[in-house]
Amino acid sequence: MIAHSANGVAHARHVAPPPDGGWRQPVRTLLSRLPWAGDDSCPPLQTLGLMSCSSGEGVSTIAAAVARELAVSRREPVLLIDANFRRPGVHRLFDVEAEPGLAELLRDETPLPLALHAAPTDRLAVLPAGHGSDDPAVILDSPEFAALVEKLRLDFATIIVDLPPIVELGPTAGVLGRLDGLVLVVEAERTLVETVRQHRERLQHQTRLLGVVLNKRRQYTPEWLDRFL
Repeated sequence: MIAHSANGVAHARHVAPPPDGGWRQPVRTLLSRLPWAGDDSCPPLQTLGLMSCSSGEGVSTIAAAVARELAVSRREPVLLIDANFRRPGVHRLFDVEAEPGLAELLRDETPLPLALHAAPTDRLAVLPAGHGSDDPAVILDSPEFAALVEKLRLDFATIIVDLPPIVELGPTAGVLGRLDGLVLVVEAERTLVETVRQHRERLQHQTRLLGVVLNKRRQYTPEWLDRFL
């Protein structure tokens, strides 16, 4: 994975699933490039969304790796929210129950403690997507979701949100403006450069776009030669 930022932030290679498997250092590199502390013009980065141009580009895997590393390295409570209702996958990555989750919570069908599932990693909680059939844009743009995020800010140092792809959510979705930052995930050799450029330009007007991650990059040269070059 290569992360290339729209504003000089977030450069790294190879992000993978929750188990270490040699991926931890690249994930750390990625996280080290993000503006967690904020500055005079931008707030600290407490809520971070990850989304792709289309489905299947690896957002859930990267979101899980980021959330796990934050919980391990910072020793602070981290929450991973699966907001990709049509293709939920976070619960499988951490082997937690698929529901109740976010959908049931927003419909007021379950209390918050029952919707939060403890992950195998200490200090990491997972809020699965649950069972939702409504339009994701409608759900995530709702006042209920906005209120929930503000409530969760009080209990978690960092909240990572696995968002639906732009084709389902739209680059002008209100939820994007509620998050402190966004990272766009792009699968190498699949999504056209022009498509990425168009989405990036639209997102920059809607949210704090921190970078574009190039995922599933193929290695055409031996690793030793790549390091030498």
